[in-house]
Amino acid sequence: MILRKPYAFFIKQFKTIHFILSLLIAFLIYQTTLMVAFFNEYLNSSTLTVDPTAIDKLFNSFVFAAPVLIIIASVLVLLILFIKKKPFLFYIVNVGIYIAVITIFNNALTIVESLTQRVVDLQTLRLIRDLLLISIFLQLFTVIKTFVYATGFDIKKFNFGQDLAELEIEETDNEEFEFEISVDTNKARRNLRRNLRFAKYVYIENRFLINMGLLLLTGLTILVIYFNQNIYNKAYNEKAAFLTKDFTMRINRSFITKENPQGREVSRKNMSFVIVEVELKKNGVQKIKLDVARAQLVVNNKIYYHQFGLNDLVPDIGFIYNDDQIPDEFTRYLLIYEVPDEYIKNKNLQFKFLDTFGFSNSGWHPKYVRVNIAPIKLDKIVKTTSYNLGETISFENSVLGKTTFKINDFKIARQHKLEYNFCVNNNECYDSYEYVKPDIYNVTDKTIMYLNGLIDWDNDLAIVPIVDLYQFMNNFATVHYEINGQSKQQTFGLKEVKTQRVKRFNDYYVEVAREIEQADKITISFNIRDMQYTYRLR
Repeated sequence: MILRKPYAFFIKQFKTIHFILSLLIAFLIYQTTLMVAFFNEYLNSSTLTVDPTAIDKLFNSFVFAAPVLIIIASVLVLLILFIKKKPFLFYIVNVGIYIAVITIFNNALTIVESLTQRVVDLQTLRLIRDLLLISIFLQLFTVIKTFVYATGFDIKKFNFGQDLAELEIEETDNEEFEFEISVDTNKARRNLRRNLRFAKYVYIENRFLINMGLLLLTGLTILVIYFNQNIYNKAYNEKAAFLTKDFTMRINRSFITKENPQGREVSRKNMSFVIVEVELKKNGVQKIKLDVARAQLVVNNKIYYHQFGLNDLVPDIGFIYNDDQIPDEFTRYLLIYEVPDEYIKNKNLQFKFLDTFGFSNSGWHPKYVRVNIAPIKLDKIVKTTSYNLGETISFENSVLGKTTFKINDFKIARQHKLEYNFCVNNNECYDSYEYVKPDIYNVTDKTIMYLNGLIDWDNDLAIVPIVDLYQFMNNFATVHYEINGQSKQQTFGLKEVKTQRVKRFNDYYVEVAREIEQADKITISFNIRDMQYTYRLR
């Protein structure tokens, strides 16, 4: 085989190589400038955490590929110059600079990833910013030098062509040399047939042992695959219980929302909250808390951690974990994670719990328990169900679980007369009355809506039970009515009027707009996150 020495090719492409190097270095200077601007903006702002999308904007894959390409090209040119006995100090310096640049970029990436989850001390931030600034000045030196080599403009001599000519392309740089590979094909075929015959004889004489060995090897392979997929790296689904060193746990359900129960958006721009309901109890007798740093949400290969201080977000779903002691009975808590919208779309979400963290000679070995979650999106009504007076609403498909609601009787009047016996003593009683009327201090004209009904609360929900029908309506209901074909909605909140002397179980009196007395149609609408229920009274 005849090969040709590559030296002449590299010498002829000397300018092209340096032009490509100049472009790569200019790109890295631009990206480094963006990083410096990012850290300056963060240091001058009052923001505690940053948008995780900043990682993709600042540290794309080419940011780390470019310095590697620069190092490879510099080493190649260095070798040519070394062989040709020409000065090569600049390329040694260039390799060192871009090894340092890769190290600085890697540390900057680690710090930005930390900023998406927690606060980093200012001294560390200023240090990485200053290192990035130093790298910009170093790269400016290299880009000027490579640009000079690429264009042929020598600032000192104004005669780069002569410098290039001094590399002295000789006949030997482009000469052919013989590289012989000699193979005797007949001998190779004979050896192959002989080896196959020998293997056949060995198999026939040791058939039992070989078959048992193959069977054992196959069985071990199947066991290794099974244990890796179903034991060591098993991913559970929601509602499946699993055991860790400290807790017995299960993920009951999960949700995605931007809004509070009143429908007001409370998330940051282009961010959503992922809500995970975890049910757990401690395995031992000692007091223990849940380390939320071990309870991670993995989305798009990025890790997110539980956010505190969001109690107003989910009062209708459950209690947010807030550094509580874990009891020895199953208790439900909510873990809240804030995730960029672009990562949630069409992505697999996984809850990951760090169970144990061992160490051996080969390094650290974390053991995780993984749970695949399928969050329900709560911000868009997906179904509306209608009911009539006397029917029972089941909220089973909503965040309220198996809670039910029913109204048995309904009346609207300016006042309601309630009869009762007023007794002076055990032998002397009189027929008496109590009138239920709207508050005389109301700004708007109102009337009284009488309701007899009950609510059966799902006790498995991780929130304080609501067993009072009025409280439930006040939290979730709005009153709609229709007069002469015109639809209206009560614009003020419901107010209960309590009786003073007559106490009847499941009877409620509520102030509503006076014009409801003339309504042709009256409905109560319950908006339970992504589900809507309408209850027609008239």
